[in-house]
Amino acid sequence: MDDEPPRHSPSRDDEAAVQRLLEKVLTETLLYRPERPLEFVVQYLDELCGSTTETTKAFRRLVAAQRSPDQFLDECASVYAAMAATSLQSPYCGRDDCARLAKACAVDMPEHISDMLVERISESCGVIVDFEQFSAIARVCVDCRGVTRDCRDAWHLLEPGRPDAVVEREDLLRIAPQLALPNRSSFSLEDVLEAVVETVEIDTTPGEDVGTYDSFLRKSVT
Repeated sequence: MDDEPPRHSPSRDDEAAVQRLLEKVLTETLLYRPERPLEFVVQYLDELCGSTTETTKAFRRLVAAQRSPDQFLDECASVYAAMAATSLQSPYCGRDDCARLAKACAVDMPEHISDMLVERISESCGVIVDFEQFSAIARVCVDCRGVTRDCRDAWHLLEPGRPDAVVEREDLLRIAPQLALPNRSSFSLEDVLEAVVETVEIDTTPGEDVGTYDSFLRKSVT
């Protein structure tokens, strides 16, 4: 005799709830048009079905908007507001908040390079960080995250399963032509990421143009 309880078909209420959930996911995905839609959808579903902080939600939308300057500033304002709400410098953000943002964006970097970025960001901040300064810092952090992912994708295509491999300059530029590389014949992934963090300029002057993702790629590694 089968002791398993009988399986019940989903009710109309269950089906309606799933439909509403899928509509939210589709709407959000079409709004942001992320480069990695599956990753975006999984993170958004985690937010909808779990207990995610407002800062985490705002951060996801910020990195999804990295190639849309106007939308990026809107999402940057949401991150600033969410972080300032719990900041020691409330109603403003502070140095520690910017360091947290840098750490979140550097999660794909080797630890010592992540620490370099956090240190660079912290050194550029005052105790209190206004929104204009924060938006410039956020742009640098998010762009560093984008460069890291572009480079990891290139290594995966050129040397599958070997992120520690050394690749030829021409091969790397064929996969990631947006990178401005120094005049060397070959690179490790860490070579490129270290150069990104070491050479990037963090301009936190209020009112200055914080640049775009593509312009950052052209000047970040020289």
